[in-house]
Amino acid sequence: MNIETEYKFLITDKSDLLHRLNGFSKPKFKRQYQSNVMFDSPSGLMHKTNGRVRVRTLGDKGQKVLTYKKPLPSKNGAKQEIEYEIIKQN
Repeated sequence: MNIETEYKFLITDKSDLLHRLNGFSKPKFKRQYQSNVMFDSPSGLMHKTNGRVRVRTLGDKGQKVLTYKKPLPSKNGAKQEIEYEIIKQN
């Protein structure tokens, strides 16, 4: 189980942001494409509880990750969720 904390920022100057990010080290991983499919019950249980069930397919090999996210109270203005994952190894 992980706790995910998410902050969102309004970017008003894209070129300034890119200039600042260029000062950080380069990513150590190649870009990986993914697709996501979200699920809910016919009664809309996930929608009613703000939970989410997702199957994510990663990269060329099609690795699958099943995720359930349950919201937690916000902390210092940040969205927080408990995240459970099951990874299918190819």
